Amino acid sequence: MRTIIARLLLAVGLCIGCAACGSAPQSAPVIILVPWDQTTDPGEYNAFMKVIDQFEKTGIQVTVRTSRGESQQLDADLAAKDPPDIADFSSPAAVDQYRKKGLQPLKGFQRSLQDYAEPWRSLAMLGTGTAYSIPVKVDIQSLLWYPTSAVKTPPATFPELQSLSRQSGTPVCLGLASGAVSGWPGAKWIEDILTSKYQAGAYKDWLAGTLSWNSPEVTSAWEEWAALIRNGSAVPGGSQGALTTAFNQPMNTSPCVLKHGALIATGLKSTAGYSFVRFPSATGETSPLIVSGDFMGLFTTNPNATKLLAYLVSPQAQDIWVHQAEGDAFSANKKVPVTEYPPGAQQAIARLLQPGAGTTMCFAADDLMVPDMAAAFWQAVLDYANNTSSLPSLLDGLQRTREGAGPSPVWSHACSGGGAS
Repeated sequence: MRTIIARLLLAVGLCIGCAACGSAPQSAPVIILVPWDQTTDPGEYNAFMKVIDQFEKTGIQVTVRTSRGESQQLDADLAAKDPPDIADFSSPAAVDQYRKKGLQPLKGFQRSLQDYAEPWRSLAMLGTGTAYSIPVKVDIQSLLWYPTSAVKTPPATFPELQSLSRQSGTPVCLGLASGAVSGWPGAKWIEDILTSKYQAGAYKDWLAGTLSWNSPEVTSAWEEWAALIRNGSAVPGGSQGALTTAFNQPMNTSPCVLKHGALIATGLKSTAGYSFVRFPSATGETSPLIVSGDFMGLFTTNPNATKLLAYLVSPQAQDIWVHQAEGDAFSANKKVPVTEYPPGAQQAIARLLQPGAGTTMCFAADDLMVPDMAAAFWQAVLDYANNTSSLPSLLDGLQRTREGAGPSPVWSHACSGGGAS
């Protein structure tokens, strides 16, 4: 790893151009709210704390608060006029929502964001040209994981994926439970199927509202998902098993051989004996990668909080973060080399994010939808998994919700061609 501490001291010592830099004591601690905790997300939490530990060597103290119900906690803090200095968001749509509730513009951060790939760079600025957040951690969702001992020929084409899902027994691992946001793993399946069959154009039209929820394209994506899980019969425990299984239950604890999603969703403490392939295209044309990410924003004028954000967005902090094997973290910073990642699966995934990878990347649709729309989407996934005959009414209901909620506020920045541009 690079000479971290020396570069860190330089990074946090730089002037960020914040107008309020003299308004708080230089010793002011920084309070940051994140969703990872030692009980439910020990790997992610510990990896993040390694990053924070290095920052605190500059003499600035950081208090890390954790909450799985982050939006509820943040709303309560804002109502009490006592927000954290910094908060983490897994959704650019949430960043846009809190921009209207006191999130501060990040002056002087556009230069740092030039190191970041699209679509993360534009989403951090909400398409405004002004930074309202920084992308601190990213994931690729469009992956299919399998044990190499059980799957000798991984599905490289859509017909091969269909064939594998029809094998006897319960070949498809699926957990939809995730607390207040249960259902999102099914949403990622549907998003991947839509882009696999209809590419990025239809995906952006769907987010923009010009392609309805009950259109033939979107309907077929839901129906194909039901077919791949055989209406629940391809999943351990059937539909009810999927509804009650945690999204990150380890693959090796279930009688299944195929799991969809980001590395963190596999629940594996080690990927030894496991590998992945990209979600295959149904058309022969390479389909986009569905990606996601965590963004951090500022709620106060604490100058040390601004310094922490400047550090977190730097290549130095990103190097430390992705180097922690247990954190399963990836970076959209183009200055973070593949060699900073743990060898094996993590380096292979990181290569997909590198400049010149030539891949279209589309941000996860549910993370770009306004919160009410995303919540309705996740609930519809749960209802559909429970009863696949309910699809027409579910999609009609989602279309009505969309007409009330409006399109994604940042739909035009959902996809970016050519990889890490």
